[in-house]
Amino acid sequence: MIKLIFCFFLLFSTYNSLLANAPPVVLKDGKEFYEIGFNLDILEDPLHQLTIDDVNKPEWGKRFKKSEKIVPNFGWSQSTYWARFKVQNKSNDQRVWFISHNYLTQDYITLFKKINGRWESSPTGDKKPFQTREIEDKSFSFKIKPGKKSIYFFKITGPPNRFILSISSPKFFAQSRTAENLVSGIFFGLYITLILYNFFIFISTKSISYFYYVFYVFSVGIYLFIIQGFSQRFLAPKSTWISNNGQFFCAGIIFIFLILFTINFLKLKEATPKLFKGLQFFIIVCSFLIISSFVNSFYFNMKLTTFSSISLAIYGIFCVIYRVKMDYRPAKYFLTAFSFLPISLIINNLMITGFLPTNIFTANSMLIGISMGLILLSMALGDKFNLMQEEALKKESEAKKIQENYSKRLEKEVNLKTKSIQELVENLGQGFMVMDKNGIIQEGATEITKYFFNTNPVGKSLSKILKLDEEKNEVFYKWIKNIWRGFLSFKDLRGLGPKFFKGDHGRYIELDYKPIYKAGTNRKIDRVICVATDKTQEIELERQLELDKQNAEFITTCLQSPVEFVDLMEDTFDLLEVYPEIKNDNEGELFRKFHTLKARYGQFGVKELTHYINEIETEISKGEKVNLDLKVTNFNKEINNFVKKNRLIIEAANKFMVDHGHAVQVSDVMDKIKKSK
Repeated sequence: MIKLIFCFFLLFSTYNSLLANAPPVVLKDGKEFYEIGFNLDILEDPLHQLTIDDVNKPEWGKRFKKSEKIVPNFGWSQSTYWARFKVQNKSNDQRVWFISHNYLTQDYITLFKKINGRWESSPTGDKKPFQTREIEDKSFSFKIKPGKKSIYFFKITGPPNRFILSISSPKFFAQSRTAENLVSGIFFGLYITLILYNFFIFISTKSISYFYYVFYVFSVGIYLFIIQGFSQRFLAPKSTWISNNGQFFCAGIIFIFLILFTINFLKLKEATPKLFKGLQFFIIVCSFLIISSFVNSFYFNMKLTTFSSISLAIYGIFCVIYRVKMDYRPAKYFLTAFSFLPISLIINNLMITGFLPTNIFTANSMLIGISMGLILLSMALGDKFNLMQEEALKKESEAKKIQENYSKRLEKEVNLKTKSIQELVENLGQGFMVMDKNGIIQEGATEITKYFFNTNPVGKSLSKILKLDEEKNEVFYKWIKNIWRGFLSFKDLRGLGPKFFKGDHGRYIELDYKPIYKAGTNRKIDRVICVATDKTQEIELERQLELDKQNAEFITTCLQSPVEFVDLMEDTFDLLEVYPEIKNDNEGELFRKFHTLKARYGQFGVKELTHYINEIETEISKGEKVNLDLKVTNFNKEINNFVKKNRLIIEAANKFMVDHGHAVQVSDVMDKIKKSK
């Protein structure tokens, strides 16, 4: 009960704190800048119907909630938001102050201030021409002259919606803007330098990588110019498209040139065609983003850009890591360059949430991260060019050395070794075939494979050589695909391949597989060797041993139970004799008779006959009369062959019956008939 009362008290106190008014902003001498995120009372208007008179009424005034964040952020909410804050001016030196909304892409913003007892509004936003701004600045800034106690309202409509509000003196405002413009000028000057430097290198080297890099840096510069709030002021003061959907147009251009640069820089088309195709898909997506920037809403384009950028970043990092694992040196520079972007994003978010202080470094973390990435990419291009020169010189030197000193001798030794190895392999009695990643048999298959498979396997798919059906063919190609993916070890996949091939005249070929790895690796498969071994004799020997074993079992059982065996033979021929008459009778009764017969033969170990009876049972179950007659005829022939083959055993069984008094000779019966009256 005490715990319940405590929880209720805690909930009630929290509720009251949320409803309590935010503290006023107190302006004092000696302090020229105030962040007022915690001084706001906020009201959501989902219907967009409230006016300044409505929010000043008591019933609406009570619904304002105190801000709990220095930057209240409402994301993609479609509502209108009101912010109320009070100002107490205790400054004697400063009468005019600047209040700034520093979220540069807010669609609509209106400041309400009371002058001579009347509410006056100052509407602006990035969806309004630049001329609507009270102060010519990249932020949305207004002049206020607060008295000892003043109240102001902000109304914003997005989405996205957020309040990033501050109050500063005109002197501080001018100084901060000068410092920000200096920093921006340094960074944009850096971009121009990178563009001109790499453009001149492109002119001299004709390397397409430099061409893609130049346009990538140029588009990044334009994008930053837009999101830094300079576009509406300097590029198109009367245009609202450039500060909204214009950034998505630039984002699409950035992504396309980044993808083209990545493909060319990492040589993905030659090294990994599958990853190259994936990046081609992203080019299509980014082209759609460029078109969408002209026809769709800001909300839709923002979602599309977010999805595209996250997906492309994940896929791009995977491509870079893959190339790093392939020991491609320039890829390491590439990976290091793009690691600065997520780091700068983390610093920027920590600054916004208040975990890090706002200073010249944290405030410009995005610019610093992007700039460092671009510089490292430029260095990576230089390293790639040096690597190409080193490889070219190395290959040229090696080629000359081999050509001048070892060409003839090497060719002779290779021929001798190839011939000796081929002779050795041919005499092993096994077939060897080398298979590529498409399952095609390469040149060099041993001659004996033609005899094993009754065809020349070179240039043909192993699945066609083995005459696999459609289902097994599909399994085969999945097996091949998984081998070259390299996610699982070859040892684990080896046993999943085709294990045997049954050729003409009962030939049985056993199949095994050995990997050939790429040079310097233990997991990357280059080719696979298929080893074919003729197991026909071993299989035939095993089958003959099994038959001999069954025959010995039959003889022993037959001589031990001659009466039962003779009865079994008589019952068999009786059933075959009456079969034409009873075959159309009850199927269950017919099945029972043959099933009983099969069980009795099984007791004597005569599996060669139970096989034929099993086929008869199958046809009875299916109700196929034509096939049933054929199976019974086959069984009849087989039972007659069995009697001929085992005539001596059957006669011995009859003799055992006579000797033990279970039967009487026919001659004795005839003698007794003659003597009888």
